[in-house]
Formats: sequence, structure tokens, C-alpha cells
Amino acid sequence: MMNDECRMTNEMMNDECRMMNDRLSEKCPDNPHRRMSLFRHLSFSIHHSSFRIHHSSFRIHHSSFRIHHSSARRAFTLIEILVVVTILAMLASAIVLSFSGETDRARVARAKSDIATLENAIDRFKLDMRRYPAEEEGLVALAQKPDSEDATRWKGPYIKRLEKDPWGNPYVYVVPGDHNTESYDLICYGADGQEGGPGEYDKDIGNWAQEERPE
Repeated sequence: MMNDECRMTNEMMNDECRMMNDRLSEKCPDNPHRRMSLFRHLSFSIHHSSFRIHHSSFRIHHSSFRIHHSSARRAFTLIEILVVVTILAMLASAIVLSFSGETDRARVARAKSDIATLENAIDRFKLDMRRYPAEEEGLVALAQKPDSEDATRWKGPYIKRLEKDPWGNPYVYVVPGDHNTESYDLICYGADGQEGGPGEYDKDIGNWAQEERPE
């Protein structure tokens, strides 16, 4: 496009030069030196104007190149941002999954600790009451005096308050127990809150001997 503009400008210059030569011939027919001097002066002015036109055209094309270059750079920057965001999202997912696993392991450890605390409280209740809490009394009898005939023997509270398991469910108390037939079972149903469960953190946690799963 720039070459076409230059060619058109040159053609216009040549036409101007021819017209100027004809006019000078008419004005200075008897003085060829004067006519040549004027012709050179006007020709230089025309060429100088043409140079400025070409220079302006070059600046316009140069500015257009910079605009296209800036657009390409902006597009490349957007791609970089998308790549970085994707990588950060993957890292965040990995961290969340790792943290979730650590949290569940901590909950299992706390459930085992709670069960051990309840076992200790039940044993002290039995020493005073000469029996285990009845199933209808439940674990509440460890924190509040039961309404029973032998209530005068109660020396509690044996726990400050009855807590729920780490997943927000009540601990299950069964007497006599299915696993501990001579005493009682204390059960936490794990993450799913249901008896049994296939997952690592869904299986029941109790006060009986449990087989450890192989690593």
C-alpha cells in the first residue's frame, strides 16, 4: 500500500514539473538561465514536500505496526494469566484435599480420646452406683443425677458436659454391648454417621479391640 502511494505521488510530481516547465517557457522565453534557476527552486520545493508526505506516511505505518504489536502483546499476556490461574487452582485443590485428609485423621484421634474419657467416667459411675448406667438413662447420667432409687449413691458429675462426636453426632451407648457382652459398647459411627461404612473415615470407632487396616 505504501508503494502505491509513493508511485502516485511521483506521477503527480512529474506532471507538476512538466506543467511548471511549460509555464516558465512562456514567462522567460529569452532567458534560459533564469528559467532553469526557477525550475530548480520549484522542483526542490516539490521534492521537499513529497519527502514530508512520504515521511508522514512512514510514521502512520509505523504507528499502525505499534498498535498491532501492542494488541498481540495484550493477547499473549491474557494467555499467560490463564495459565497461571490454572496452575494456582490445581495447587489449591491439592492443598484442600491434603488438609481434608489431615482434618479427618484428627477427628478420628479425637473420637478415640473422647471414648476413652467416657470409659473412665462410666467406670467411676459404676464404682459409686455399683452398676453401669442403664441404656434408658444413657450417657446423660454421667453429667446429671439420674432419677432412680439409688440416686443417693451418685457422686457426679463424672464429666463436665456430654459432648458430641467430631462429626456432630451423639456417641452411642449400648449395654450390654454387642462387642463387650459383659459390660457396654461406646460407638462413634465415623464421618458418614451410619453404622459400618466402607471408607477409611466412615468405619465405626468403638471401645473394643479393632483390627488395624494394613497400610
